[in-house]
Amino acid sequence: MSDSNRLPSIGAGVSQGPICVLGMHRSGTSAVSRMLNLLGVDLGPEVHRMEASDDNPAGFWEHRMLANLNDELLARLGGSWDRPPETPPGWEAADSLDDIRTRAAAVITHDFRPGTLWGWKDPRTCLTLPFWRALVPEMRYVLCVRSPQDVARSLEARNGLTVGQSLALWHTYTERAVAHTTGASRLVVSYDEVVDQPQETAARLQAFIGPSATTRSVALAAESIDRALRHHHSSTLALAEDSPVPAASKRLYLGLLLLASGRLPESSAEGLLQILARESAHDAEQLRQRLTVLTAELARLDADRRQLDAACAALEVERAALETDRATIEAARAVLAARNAALEEQVRDLTSLGGWLRRRFRGAGPPRREP
Repeated sequence: MSDSNRLPSIGAGVSQGPICVLGMHRSGTSAVSRMLNLLGVDLGPEVHRMEASDDNPAGFWEHRMLANLNDELLARLGGSWDRPPETPPGWEAADSLDDIRTRAAAVITHDFRPGTLWGWKDPRTCLTLPFWRALVPEMRYVLCVRSPQDVARSLEARNGLTVGQSLALWHTYTERAVAHTTGASRLVVSYDEVVDQPQETAARLQAFIGPSATTRSVALAAESIDRALRHHHSSTLALAEDSPVPAASKRLYLGLLLLASGRLPESSAEGLLQILARESAHDAEQLRQRLTVLTAELARLDADRRQLDAACAALEVERAALETDRATIEAARAVLAARNAALEEQVRDLTSLGGWLRRRFRGAGPPRREP
């Protein structure tokens, strides 16, 4: 990637860099983005924002063009938002992405004025952040976290995903967001605290973004939260004790809750999250090994199935040949039956002729002798 595609000037003139809102889908990223907007963060021209929908009536507060570029990035990498692609180290600098890189730089330059506090939000950025971080290296991050169990229920209702699919997506999005932002300026926000303690959340956001917010804007940001929009809510205790959430995801979520609550300072979070990431990687490696075994077993069963299919095909050929022979025999039998009937008819005719001849000869009597 050439240096001409980097955007070091964007965000210049403010105390700190732009704000990028991260988090798994259905984790409160829209609500937090709205709060940031009311606190003074420019989210881009209204005409370029994604429209509200039935599943998000308060609005997405998402820059449509940047979200579309994320979709294009994921497609180039062989995936999508619900099928996160595997990304090799350094993928974000590939020359094959130069056209997307140029368009992304153009959108940011056109829609966000230099010297202003701006930001953007798209859950897909959890997967593509290295690409954007190379364009805007001074970004700061607000990471929204929500119970993986509640996210799974919400995605099941909205997208029809299974619980297993949703939990796997939650872990991938969250783990990558944590990995990509560790060591950077970051604020972790719990979705439940956003809903239950909007005033305190707005104050934390204000302190994070800097002095641009006013007391009145903090109040407006808190008032923007509608508790009625939270349709799924399970307790942390229920998650820890009895839930389908994998142990690695539970550990990751509980660690992030400590960070969001302030009981774990960001300065000491890196070590904990690295431990959680290592444990998650260990669990993932065990799953990969199990998947390898199951894949081999599936291959063996598939080979057996192919052999059975071949045997069935051979038997079907034999059956067809026997059926042909049976039909031939039936046809020959029909011909013989017809011939037998004809012969019987001839016998009957000959028998009748013989009887007639005998009667004829008996009626004629012996020849007369001359005296």
